[in-house]
Amino acid sequence: MDTDLLIKDIFAMVGALRDKFNIDNDIIVSEIPSSYYTILDIIDHAPQIAITELADYLNISQPNCSRSVNKLAARGFLIKTPALEDKRIQTLALTDKGKQIISSNERLLHQQILEKALEYDEDTLKELKKAVDKVLEITNNL
Repeated sequence: MDTDLLIKDIFAMVGALRDKFNIDNDIIVSEIPSSYYTILDIIDHAPQIAITELADYLNISQPNCSRSVNKLAARGFLIKTPALEDKRIQTLALTDKGKQIISSNERLLHQQILEKALEYDEDTLKELKKAVDKVLEITNNL
């Protein structure tokens, strides 16, 4: 098995899905820049993430990450809480306002994917569903 080719194909598949459904281009977040939306999305999937972990995940400096987090907190999209075991560490969580932006965007993406899916016949959608199920099964076992 050529693992390099497999990895290349996985990235190609993810890229094709992003392009086909305009995932990055159609983020409708009127209140914040799309880069800030990325921060909210990460926090949504990793509640109580520390600022240092978020900076590492985004591959940006901790001061730049802290600056963005502070702006989002000031606008009411997230809250910073000192960690119980070490008060110097700030953990992050979304506020209801932050959760609403994530939810609104997910509804938008859901609608876009649904519209694209309706372009295909039932057999093609069933094949796609089986393929997606198999990919998820494999990735969940990694």
